[in-house]
Amino acid sequence: MTDTKTHYARLISDNSVTLDYPYGECRMSCLIRKSAKYGTDVMLRISSGQFHGNAYDEDNYVCIRFDSSRSINYLFDESHDGSPEWIFLKNAQDFIRRAKRARTIKIEVPIYQEGRRLFRFTSDKPLEWL
Repeated sequence: MTDTKTHYARLISDNSVTLDYPYGECRMSCLIRKSAKYGTDVMLRISSGQFHGNAYDEDNYVCIRFDSSRSINYLFDESHDGSPEWIFLKNAQDFIRRAKRARTIKIEVPIYQEGRRLFRFTSDKPLEWL
């Protein structure tokens, strides 16, 4: 009901991983949202399965490599509505700055009862806003 605009950028993983029953094939998408209401967020979503990790057992991070640079750990928060297929990266501005220059991004994430799985993203041109 407002006239404010929300801007998005999205990448979908080149690869998929196979998770145990009942999940099957799983892809990951990376969505960046910039809005007046929520600010700027980097959200990761898996098409099946559940992210797993919490601050108590120090497993609430994803490991990301931009092009051939060294890997970086980014802490994450779970979604506020409890959706296990979404996580929100902390330090979104750093991720966006690096993603804008990268042609390949590798993201390793913790998935419930599956351990850490790797998803690859490639683009002919760096990240662009939709």
